[in-house]
Amino acid sequence: MKSEDQRVVRTRKQLRDSFIKLVNKRGFDDVSIRDVTRHAGVGYRTFFRHYRDTRELFEDALADFIAELRQVLLPPDTLDMTERNVITMFHFSEKNVDLFRALYRAPFFEESSKLFIDFGKKVGRHTFAPSHIPAEIVETHFLYSMMNLQRWWLENGMPIPADEMGRYAHDLIVRPIISLSTHSLSEYRITDKS
Repeated sequence: MKSEDQRVVRTRKQLRDSFIKLVNKRGFDDVSIRDVTRHAGVGYRTFFRHYRDTRELFEDALADFIAELRQVLLPPDTLDMTERNVITMFHFSEKNVDLFRALYRAPFFEESSKLFIDFGKKVGRHTFAPSHIPAEIVETHFLYSMMNLQRWWLENGMPIPADEMGRYAHDLIVRPIISLSTHSLSEYRITDKS
């Protein structure tokens, strides 16, 4: 039974990796299921034992990616942890550059990346203290600022090392949000006492 599970895992990985490579080479609209199975070296009907269509295949790749990312991020308890998480995210992007490029190039980006967007907003929610700005606005600003900076970095061939890029992103995006939150919290404490 266990070897069968390993075969399923291996086949799904072959299909995902092939699909992502082909999408980055040709674009979503020019990749068929037959192209994916041929590139992966698996039978056409085998594809349908795992996925309904290429969109489901892509969403499965994103779900696996997010699960892996959850395992490498640290709880954002301190400013140092948030900086390390941002640096880790850029290293993770570098390691998974093909998936990120496919994600950002997807014609149905917003819809297909809902898992990724929800995960990013959740990270923002757990990272930043409340402020006078509604949490949803802070989370959205954090997520889309990080995604756009990451996208620029990937699309320009990662011209800056991941560690340095992570520190820049932290200084540009995370640190100002944290200082806003900290400043706002102290204001609310003063107001509560008066």
